Amino acid sequence: MQTVVRNRLADPFILGVSSGASVGAVTILLFSVFSFAGIYAVSFGAFLGSLVAFVFVYLLAYIHGRVETMRLILAGLGVSYFCSGITSFIILTSHNQQLARSVLAWLLGSLSGARWIEVSLLTTVMLAAIIYLLLQSRALNALSLGEESATILGVNTQRFRRELFVVISLAAGVIVAVSGTIAFVGLMIPHAVRLIVGSDHRLVLPVSLLIGAIFLIWIDLFARILFHPVELPVGVITSALGGPFFLWLLSTPIGLKRRETHI
Repeated sequence: MQTVVRNRLADPFILGVSSGASVGAVTILLFSVFSFAGIYAVSFGAFLGSLVAFVFVYLLAYIHGRVETMRLILAGLGVSYFCSGITSFIILTSHNQQLARSVLAWLLGSLSGARWIEVSLLTTVMLAAIIYLLLQSRALNALSLGEESATILGVNTQRFRRELFVVISLAAGVIVAVSGTIAFVGLMIPHAVRLIVGSDHRLVLPVSLLIGAIFLIWIDLFARILFHPVELPVGVITSALGGPFFLWLLSTPIGLKRRETHI
């Protein structure tokens, strides 16, 4: 996402993708929409919600043939708050209060409610997304240099962006359907990885997967033992870590320009 919109502040949470997925997932859980999809209905609804949110944010930020950084962040935050408001309204007006409380806890982000059948779907979708992104590493490197440079290097940027929208939304939607909204992992990990391996997507993508998984496992372990026997939602801890990290990124505009040039 940081490459698609050429903004180092981009991640599914900040750009409203996670919130859009939450609206779709909660709608399925409380109103039994898309019941024809069976056990995969929540994932399907989350995918549609994340895709609509991502496209909407991108269109709001796309002015005069380019994406405006400030408009992108503001549009993402606006869509995120709007989707969060819809989700809260759905939960608070639901007649099934027990289910509503369960959904509210799930929205804070937790790995405790995942079942093997959901993990199998998640694994299948993520493997397909990972393979696609790794095969497109060179195109991602070209796109990070700018629209004109990518076109000169033979990348059909418009089609490529549309494909990436679908892949990113599908991956984010399925993840949110299983674990809820776990904020800022997609923001912090890629930047940490770039400090280690550089900006080549052929390295950034697989190393981010590995370090991101290790990071989330340790955060989950910490959440389980910190206030035992109460389990703290994973999303609470990642938000506490990600907020200061986000502010640090905002405070280093010079580093932003230098880093974006070499992505």
